[in-house]
Amino acid sequence: MRKYQVFLCFSDTQRESDILPTLAAVNSLLGAAHQTQFTPVENHPCYSFTFKHDDMKEKALRYKLTQMLSGKNVDYLLSTTDRLKQKYRLAIFVRTSLVFGAADVMIQDVDGTLLDAECIDEVAREAGVVDQVAKLTKKAMEEDWDFTQALRERLALVEGLPEEKLEEVFSRLLLKKGVASLVKTLKENGIQTAMVSGGFTYFTDRIAARLGFDYAFANVLEISGGKLTGKSLPPVVDGKMKLKVLEALCKRLGCTLSQSIAMGDGSNDKFMVGNAGLGVAFHAKTILKQHTPHHVDHSPMNFLCHFLGYEPSQTSSLDAAISKHPTVKGADLIGLSDLIAL
Repeated sequence: MRKYQVFLCFSDTQRESDILPTLAAVNSLLGAAHQTQFTPVENHPCYSFTFKHDDMKEKALRYKLTQMLSGKNVDYLLSTTDRLKQKYRLAIFVRTSLVFGAADVMIQDVDGTLLDAECIDEVAREAGVVDQVAKLTKKAMEEDWDFTQALRERLALVEGLPEEKLEEVFSRLLLKKGVASLVKTLKENGIQTAMVSGGFTYFTDRIAARLGFDYAFANVLEISGGKLTGKSLPPVVDGKMKLKVLEALCKRLGCTLSQSIAMGDGSNDKFMVGNAGLGVAFHAKTILKQHTPHHVDHSPMNFLCHFLGYEPSQTSSLDAAISKHPTVKGADLIGLSDLIAL
């Protein structure tokens, strides 16, 4: 028997009368469990249960919890208490932390206007080819489709787009709830942060500078005569490259993979998420969820603070509009070729 802890994060729309029966049902499943209530994250109520369980039956317990909580708009994260004591050194984020929309609408909390999107899709919107590109993106994110080929085909469709249109895309870039809080919390606790994206440095370098990331890696758009050429400069940041970056950063920081955290949402994140000490499928596609038992489908990203044993740092309610963030510091913008022997 080992000591476990399960963390629950409920929807910000659920009332106490909805939450209490769920807590009672979880407590009944776990047996003699100690219940703790945590500080809400972005108005999402958070609780945990500490209990003893046969670690040989952990998979069965996860199945029962998943079935019990299905359809209730509540996330859970489960771990043994000794694994929760792991001292992490590195956390890697991908574009899972971003959404697009009108910044002034988000500030007014009209969440229904927001649209989950990839940078390449929003660039395609400016070029008038969003439907064609979005179909290719969906296929690349949800299936085992060659990412490099998908990127090549999508970029070819935006050839000739004026460079200034990228600024218009950046002005619509928003952060999902809890991202700024999580990044700030990790950094306050000595964890290095990196952004590794299949998107483009035009956006990731700016985001990294505004949120204070320590590293940022992404694809480089080729621009000539003030227009996109429809190509990117090598190397391509695909799924295997993301894993190489994770391994190389761990080596650079003098830590092991077991001391790393990786969060992703699509097919090309599976190698990185599957090999990190803590891999999290955040609002992710089904294909990625097969590579980690840790899934967050409804909650804000700083729910992970409680799981890691940290009190979430408070950030401004205006944090959503990334273009409104002042530059904190420039990330360590070393090139991939300087980090990895290509």
